[in-house]
Amino acid sequence: MKNLIRIIFCLSLAAVIAFCLAACGGDDASETDFTIDWSTENPFYGETLTIGTTQGFFNEEAFARTYMRANPGTTIEIINYGQISDHRGMPIAANIEAITARVGMQMMTGTAPTLLTGVLVDYRNLNTALLLTDWAPIMEAHPGFYEDEWDMNFFEAMSVNGQMFAFPATYSFNYIVANSQVPGLVEAFSQYDSISLWDMVELYEQFAPQYRSMYLFSEMDIFYVVWSVLHDFLDLQSDVVDFDNQAFIDLITWARDNTPPREIRRHLQVLHTEDRGNTHGAELFFSQHYLFRTIPVYFFEYFPVLESDTIFLNPLPVVNANGDLVAWVNREYVLNAGATPIQQLLALDFMMFMNNPDDVTMWLAHRDYYGNIPTNNPKLQFTAETTFLNMINQYFTGPSAHTQHQMAVSREEAVVMLYEEMARIREMPKADSRFAPQMIRDTLSEILGQFQDGLITAEQAAQDLQNRLTLILMEM
Repeated sequence: MKNLIRIIFCLSLAAVIAFCLAACGGDDASETDFTIDWSTENPFYGETLTIGTTQGFFNEEAFARTYMRANPGTTIEIINYGQISDHRGMPIAANIEAITARVGMQMMTGTAPTLLTGVLVDYRNLNTALLLTDWAPIMEAHPGFYEDEWDMNFFEAMSVNGQMFAFPATYSFNYIVANSQVPGLVEAFSQYDSISLWDMVELYEQFAPQYRSMYLFSEMDIFYVVWSVLHDFLDLQSDVVDFDNQAFIDLITWARDNTPPREIRRHLQVLHTEDRGNTHGAELFFSQHYLFRTIPVYFFEYFPVLESDTIFLNPLPVVNANGDLVAWVNREYVLNAGATPIQQLLALDFMMFMNNPDDVTMWLAHRDYYGNIPTNNPKLQFTAETTFLNMINQYFTGPSAHTQHQMAVSREEAVVMLYEEMARIREMPKADSRFAPQMIRDTLSEILGQFQDGLITAEQAAQDLQNRLTLILMEM
């Protein structure tokens, strides 16, 4: 039934797109007339911006109220589509499917809100993207948008063929740390400025002969491995699909053979939930089973404050084979193609307002979830001053358990290291690890799952992915 609904939806979407393209005459977005009188006190007086969001995802309502107070005569209407995740933040599949189907029908009938949170729309699907507006010309037309205030490297990572259909507000990435109880590993690890999966595999093959009972890293499974290097086998910009080769076959075979047993991974999940992987006992468990650990970006403020008895050392950001930081968007917004030019500018103006740290009190009251890196550079600086530095201070002066240990660096050194690392991350080229449309992600999960369960061979998995993903790209 789900497949039938999807087929009907896609056929309907294709028909609507064809009609829209014919009606619009294929006008280029760069030809949009953004003429507006910016000299007036409120250029958007009398305009209304509708925003589609979900329950508990982000508090746009608080920003909308403040924006309207600052810009009387402009109306922001919030449309809440309901709950898509539970109290633990885990997605509720049935709710997501129902809500996204509803939004999809509204987009086809021209009744969708002007601005939508990206979780509601599969904007990476190029067919769906035809019903959206490219943000790039709008950013160029808005006199208050300055590229040097934003992480344009991540904006570029979110773009396909020069078009950006989702405006990223925050993103995340991972660090990898090395097990100091494996002689020589930290020294070898320290030769890198950043680390790729291929680098870790090379180090694993170098050190594993003495430690055959240990696994590569704490998040290790076939799905994580393939997602980490997907850019090496799939390029949507040039329609390159390259799975049916020995390199991919060897990779998934190696990944399956080196995935930790289920009981170890279950224990790991419990430690992450109860201790956030940050107690000495948890580190001991990790050190007995893994050469490396992943550290989520919510340790951004922690990484320079290494205690003298810390087991996993030398955090390095995870990159792909090209040296691009492997990152993923956490909060993004798409713009309905039916929006008028002034509505498009209003939407961007509101996006800029939500990411402006000038109103400190409001931002602190409704800040992003912990661990998100803002794409707005002033907001990142503000995050450092109000969150990261406070956390560092806790390690040295607060009632934290960490103060019971001898710190590896001074507070002053930790602050310098933090700001240097922030600057480095901001300047790094980035790759969107979730760049593939939902249909491709579902196909990857299905076929890799069959191989993981022993239902098909690695050669069959490679061939099936090659054939099915090629067909999907042809249909997009």
